[in-house]
Amino acid sequence: MSSLLTGIAATFFSGADEALIYESLILSNEENKMDKAMGQIGSAKYFSNCE
Repeated sequence: MSSLLTGIAATFFSGADEALIYESLILSNEENKMDKAMGQIGSAKYFSNCE
């Protein structure tokens, strides 16, 4: 049961941050910068986990 709930949570959460970023870029007319934004966020997540 725990694995099922974890899987469902991961499914719904996995695209939520990308959708929020894309919607923000649309509002500022910069949706063509999605790759750059995701790269910067990915780098920040990586560096924050490294110690």
